[in-house]
Amino acid sequence: MPDGSDYHELGPQKEAPMPIKMAAETIARDETKPNQDSYFGIPKRGIAGVFDGIGGNAGGAQASRIGMETVKQTLLFRNPTSIAEAKKNIAEILMHAHQNIRLNAQRPGFEGMGTTGTVAQIIDNKDRTYTAVIGNVGDSRAYVFRDGKLDCTTIDDSSFTQGKLHEEAKEIQSRLSNLLTRNSQEAAEYFSKRNIISAALGSEDGVVPKIYTITLRTGDRVILTTDGVHDNLTDREIESIMRFNAEPENAAKRLTGNAHTISQMGKDNYARSKRDDITAIVVKIGADSSRDEKTIPIGSTVNVMRSDGKIDSDWTVGIYNQNCSVTVFSPNGKRKTVSIASLNENNPPPKKLP
Repeated sequence: MPDGSDYHELGPQKEAPMPIKMAAETIARDETKPNQDSYFGIPKRGIAGVFDGIGGNAGGAQASRIGMETVKQTLLFRNPTSIAEAKKNIAEILMHAHQNIRLNAQRPGFEGMGTTGTVAQIIDNKDRTYTAVIGNVGDSRAYVFRDGKLDCTTIDDSSFTQGKLHEEAKEIQSRLSNLLTRNSQEAAEYFSKRNIISAALGSEDGVVPKIYTITLRTGDRVILTTDGVHDNLTDREIESIMRFNAEPENAAKRLTGNAHTISQMGKDNYARSKRDDITAIVVKIGADSSRDEKTIPIGSTVNVMRSDGKIDSDWTVGIYNQNCSVTVFSPNGKRKTVSIASLNENNPPPKKLP
């Protein structure tokens, strides 16, 4: 876990009254400037949240911290006795954070600051199942990973989904979240406007938090991400990372690490690349028999075994795909898709893709 515990808190996991494991990672876009992402996670209370500030370096960092502290401290003092009460609490708490940020935005130099907010509270149903109550404003996200499949629970507050019914908005978001080129008109519009959100905590416009409930079972993972993760990684890549990293700590490190590698490539080299602060929290429900499988970081150089048994050297790991395959790049820029089993890492330090 990175330093800076003023901004984030992960409670001691051994004290958890229900079987929840939690891990978080954050990587700043620029080490010389404030990280505008804030987060918290307290396993023993089953609560976590991510916040991505907007409004300039100082304002964005301040807004995300105010949002994080308001939500965390208020959740700690509320103990819902039902799912309905938990939903009501989270909606009220997000609105309280919105008002706190609006009040602080009146100070000179902080005008226009705001933050996204995605918050999860895990409720023990006392029947070997759990319910995740999730509140969302902006374009930070919550995902659920179950049985090898990833599902995005939240719908972004964006021009692409605004005014759409839930299923239509979800289909649009899923399609855009897996784009790999800027060749179509839809893709060009998406990549030019994906930083624009239609709602934020602290914004001058009215805010209505969206509340979701998901029934969970042992082995499920809940993933909270700021857009530095899911703008750089496709949903398919997030799914692949989760499939090969069962433990929260490994998954959080791989999500942020791979997203950071892609963020440094530049959009001319890779369509999804976007420099941003990057934060992920991974929550694992219960204990299951899953074990992490070895994966090789994006950007590493590898040997690739051909079908005739011969070895091609100095290929670069690019994109983890579904069905246990990976796209690799040759030194001269050629790409091909191979099985993960055919890779043999020969140079661990990552490098930029050709």
